[in-house]
Amino acid sequence: MKITRVYHGNDDQTHFEDIELETTRVEGPGFSRTEVLVANTTSFASQPPGYFADWHPAPNRRYVTIVSGSAEIGVSDGETRTVVPGDVVLFEDVTGPGHTMRVLGHEPRIALHVSLAD
Repeated sequence: MKITRVYHGNDDQTHFEDIELETTRVEGPGFSRTEVLVANTTSFASQPPGYFADWHPAPNRRYVTIVSGSAEIGVSDGETRTVVPGDVVLFEDVTGPGHTMRVLGHEPRIALHVSLAD
């Protein structure tokens, strides 16, 4: 399963990385899943069209899954990526300059946040 990772690098910049979450085949054709991940909290977040969150690090390591709407995420090395429903981003930029987020289009962005246990 391919996802996007946001992390703080040794160069003191925030970067994107495409990673593959390993999955294991389970009973049934085409059915696989990742290992069990321990989470501290889960929450849903919603922002209106045009909402902009300026530079901020993630409050903790977390997976964010886009449920509806779309957003542009910016990292400090200058790259931006658009995330749409079904996309999963692992935010690990808990130090450094962090990232930005802008809601695109005409509908709210709704996302499921799953904070990972340390």
